[in-house]
Amino acid sequence: AFTSQCSNIVRQRDSGRLEDAALKASDLIEFVLTHAGRLRGGEAARDDLVQAVAELVGELGSLEEIGGATGGEVSGEDHVLVFPPGWSSQDRIVFSFVLPGDFQLDTDLPEFAPKVFLGTFPEAPFDEPVTVGLCASFSDGEGIDPSELHLAKNIGPFPGGGIVFDGVEVFLPQISVPGACDGGALAAAAVRLGPESTGAARVVAAGKGGGRNGIALAGRLPIGGLVSSFTPFGVVRIGEFTTCSAGEGLCLEDPVVSIGGNTLTLGAPGALEAGQLATSVHGAALRLPPAGEYAVTVRHDLCTWDSYNPATDANTGFFDSFSISVSQDQPYWLKPVSDPVTDAMLGLPGALGFGPLGGLRFGDGTLEGATGDGTAGSCSAAGGAPVTATFTMPGDAAGDNYLNIVLDTASVPHANHGFPSWGTVTVLSVDVRN
Repeated sequence: AFTSQCSNIVRQRDSGRLEDAALKASDLIEFVLTHAGRLRGGEAARDDLVQAVAELVGELGSLEEIGGATGGEVSGEDHVLVFPPGWSSQDRIVFSFVLPGDFQLDTDLPEFAPKVFLGTFPEAPFDEPVTVGLCASFSDGEGIDPSELHLAKNIGPFPGGGIVFDGVEVFLPQISVPGACDGGALAAAAVRLGPESTGAARVVAAGKGGGRNGIALAGRLPIGGLVSSFTPFGVVRIGEFTTCSAGEGLCLEDPVVSIGGNTLTLGAPGALEAGQLATSVHGAALRLPPAGEYAVTVRHDLCTWDSYNPATDANTGFFDSFSISVSQDQPYWLKPVSDPVTDAMLGLPGALGFGPLGGLRFGDGTLEGATGDGTAGSCSAAGGAPVTATFTMPGDAAGDNYLNIVLDTASVPHANHGFPSWGTVTVLSVDVRN
């Protein structure tokens, strides 16, 4: 039966079904480790079998025990896994092996080496995230901006914690994981984690040198993300969330914005009606790969003490507005925007997927959602509930496009510091449609 399973892996590999082969190999490795006590020849036989199975698809490097109470770091060729202290209370086997250079993730985004299969058994999401780092590499003449490279993984049965972007999960913002480029000649790593672990580490299977698949290197960049489940991983090229600074376009003052993973916080949550907020574009823009259309799914919680409507009395006017849009050539704050904001100011018809929307009135003591009708909308602080919605916006298939998620307190004719607004927007997915 073992030989038959190995033959199946080889057939899948040779027919180009590399992910199927890797998944089958991981299942077989799990079987070997689970039933190691029944093998004649003891640990030596177990190690030989694990090594043999891994080499049918990639290259296994090491098997280690790491104490769950203390966490640990495991390095392989061009990748590293960092487990925080007390990472998991479950007994798990976590392993990795480097995949062939022609392996492709489930996306049309540009890809870069390395490609690494990470697996865990039992297959379940993690109690808390693991830092996964890959040593991204690129060749001469590609004109790569390092800030555009990001960790990505195939979508698996459990959410991994990234943005679903053109068929894969992408981890934003890019974080540096220096150990990813310090793996030496090891081609992969495997660890056993559990509450009974003592913290001792023991190498039981030496790996082969991973090599660079013939690529002439111009750069090696240690990038990564916080990951909640394992599948095949790689490196893809998209933009990075960027913000403006004081004096840049519409941003008269520094914006109040923070980016944590795939969540943007615009303004200062919980601000009082009597508070103030800088005159700026509080938000971020993400450069998108060229495409004719984008479907962006977000979850938003938007609150305002201000108004966004024509001035009909002393408590109305075009002040704070929230919007989600796709602009061409430049991000929102560099476009010729004034109130009321229109598609034409940003780019193509339909550029504004959401908004511009704000409150109905200011100065009346009522906290509102970004609905324009005075209701709570998605503002949880006003008694509303966060809203998940998908917005479809056109793009220029031959040019630069920017996804803009902003709270605009700067556009004329009405702009001041009073009656602040705030919100959070979590980007769940970006579907790139050609």
